[in-house]
Amino acid sequence: MKKLIFLLSALLVMCFTGIQGYAAPGDLINIQLGASPFYDNGAAINDLGNQYWNYFAATDQATWAGLRYSTALSSGASLEYNMTGTTGLDDTGTAFPDGGIDTPLMRGYVSTDNFNTGTLDIKGLTAGTYTVYVYSQIDKDQTSSLNMTANGVNFTLTNNGSLTELSQNKNWTAHDVVVGAGGTINMSFGTGNQINGIQLLQAVPEPGSLALIGVGSILALGIKRLKSKEESAVA
Repeated sequence: MKKLIFLLSALLVMCFTGIQGYAAPGDLINIQLGASPFYDNGAAINDLGNQYWNYFAATDQATWAGLRYSTALSSGASLEYNMTGTTGLDDTGTAFPDGGIDTPLMRGYVSTDNFNTGTLDIKGLTAGTYTVYVYSQIDKDQTSSLNMTANGVNFTLTNNGSLTELSQNKNWTAHDVVVGAGGTINMSFGTGNQINGIQLLQAVPEPGSLALIGVGSILALGIKRLKSKEESAVA
């Protein structure tokens, strides 16, 4: 009975301490692309209104080694991309003559053309798992599409430009992407793709998750001691 109670107690501790969370906001990297850096709460994660966004206006960007975290501290990471199409300004959220109102969406975007693909590489990252958020919406009532991969993970979106607020899997989507020892996320875009921005959030265990190692050790030690007592009693 004592052994059973001990095992159940350890299991409960593991359940409560084993939940994994995400890194602090300082480990979040925000990237805006396109014709305008306008941003007004158009992000799905850690939307505090005072984040730092790395902004790039051109269709092509040679290696930029100054990527910063959302806290404006240097991340040590770099970015390089080549989009073959154009840059533009999403007017979906502006005030329309037909009565539409301003809404919290990213305004700028870059695109690939209908004949060529595009690439975007982020280098110098710490190895691990990242949740990658990608946004895609262009002009009012204009269809936008996204068909990209990031380290082999597929990201797809299609919407008709009528959305006036963030909607998961319509104008933004997110997937976990594994970054290896090389510290790079390689993104590849299909033809006729549009993208507004990217957010990278590194997934790390909460401090409580690290306690699993200690819990496992205690559990093993406890079972060993109980087994020793039982053997001694039998002897």
